[in-house]
Amino acid sequence: MCVEGHYGEVLKGKHTDENGRVEDVAIKRLKQTVYDKFASEFEKEFSIMVQLQHPNIVHIIGQSIERTSRSQLILAIVAAYTCKIK
Repeated sequence: MCVEGHYGEVLKGKHTDENGRVEDVAIKRLKQTVYDKFASEFEKEFSIMVQLQHPNIVHIIGQSIERTSRSQLILAIVAAYTCKIK
């Protein structure tokens, strides 16, 4: 895990695109304990961010829903930030 907050966590993962290229990604997800309360806001965040294209805004690669109904945003990793994994 990279970062954990009150409402969610950011994990480091791998994403394989349609050409088979593998890249490191950040996976942002809500904690299960707050999912019901904040799921709609999390979905709005995805809907807004996927439309934004700017060099100072993290690129959204996609979204997934786990079998546990836990939504996740798949984000490009910011080059200037180091994800420290214990």
